Amino acid sequence: MLDPKELPEAGALDLGRVVDTPPDQVAVPTAVWSATARLARVDFVARDAANRELGRRGEEFVLELERRRLHDAGRRELGARVEWTAQVRGDGAGYDIQSFNLDGTARLIEVKTTGLGKYFPFNVTANEVRCSEAVFSFGPAPRIYMLPGALSGSCHLDPTQYRAFVQAARQQELG
Repeated sequence: MLDPKELPEAGALDLGRVVDTPPDQVAVPTAVWSATARLARVDFVARDAANRELGRRGEEFVLELERRRLHDAGRRELGARVEWTAQVRGDGAGYDIQSFNLDGTARLIEVKTTGLGKYFPFNVTANEVRCSEAVFSFGPAPRIYMLPGALSGSCHLDPTQYRAFVQAARQQELG
């Protein structure tokens, strides 16, 4: 687990060394579940709390990178208007940061943060599929890559969760 005290400050980083190319292609496993899979106890509450903190720090990192990108490009007025949407208005917009391209048009960024490398898959909601910016290897020397547009154009989307609506409960004989 990452130590939040050791995480980077965006203002202290060389932007040219932070941005990386996206992975060429990540192998998609053919099977996700196995009857012979190893069982383990997982503290889901602790894991969720750590993931939320990591995600928050990643969003904060990208927020500062965006402000700095615009400032360095001479668009200070746009940099001052960059919004941490997930923090200000809440989740559910499909993006976390509302920024700007240099021409002033909107740039909506969904941030995905991991302490692992760029070749590890990440989870997205259906609402997030339209925006993408991923932060990987988040730690003392973070790296980012960007995927423009809808994720369906640059990623294999593998459904891992379902929403179940009961249609008709079948009566099963007990005995």
